[in-house]
Amino acid sequence: PSAGRGQDELYTALQTLVENVHKSTGQRVVLLAASFGPQVALGFLHRMTQAWKDAHVAWFVAESPVWSGAPLSTYATISGYGYPNMTGFYRRVALSALSTQWLFPRAGASNTTWSQSDVFVQTPNRNYTAYDYDALLHDLGLDAWRPGLQAIVNDADLARFDPPGVDTIVTYGFGLGTPGVFGYDKPFVADPKNLPVASVFQNISETGDGVVPLRSSLRSFYVWPGQQAALGKRFYQWGYPGQPHAYCIVPQGGRCFSDVLGLVINGTLPPSSVSTPPTVTE
Repeated sequence: PSAGRGQDELYTALQTLVENVHKSTGQRVVLLAASFGPQVALGFLHRMTQAWKDAHVAWFVAESPVWSGAPLSTYATISGYGYPNMTGFYRRVALSALSTQWLFPRAGASNTTWSQSDVFVQTPNRNYTAYDYDALLHDLGLDAWRPGLQAIVNDADLARFDPPGVDTIVTYGFGLGTPGVFGYDKPFVADPKNLPVASVFQNISETGDGVVPLRSSLRSFYVWPGQQAALGKRFYQWGYPGQPHAYCIVPQGGRCFSDVLGLVINGTLPPSSVSTPPTVTE
């Protein structure tokens, strides 16, 4: 996203790395990213010219992407997400990283975003949806975070969600219980030092990979195929039942790991990949 000088420096360094690898090997590179990484890699590819991408990038592999966000990121901002005796520390980490807000569920009317009726934070005096972030941060005493969140929401990389413009593989897991609704017995206190404790920790109905709901993973499946084809670029999206978040990038990932390597290295499609992801209802 447009996160200022640090983000620009990251993209410049990544461009230099890709060019150096291409120059030293004579081969185009594979950009492989997992979890938060695909969003960063997509922003990088959006900033490169088509001629540069054609010359330097063979494949973009997006493993367990969070294209439309995940409610767990909101929970991390409110209560901290991690070991129970370290929630205060994890919350401080969440508040110190723009990436946490970048992963807030994205508001929208499609079946791959969160609507005004999709409540994922509940309190006695009000509920919050993806349309209520200003109010949520204000009620938590986090007004200083509101401008940064608004800049992220308006950022074109995920708001417009243009295709990467290179041959692309997206892999994801589904069928696992994935947190999506968090309830609190007490109203929020407008104090950044206050640490609300959730009394309800409910899974989302559509499942996911244990971290990212299915609708977020499938955004690329519903948006990119035609756009990629118009650019003359291949696009594959494969789902794996029971695969945990970001599990494809390790050899223990089994079939997903071998499927990606088979296509990227040998050019062979897996014989029984999931070509049609599970349906996400409105």
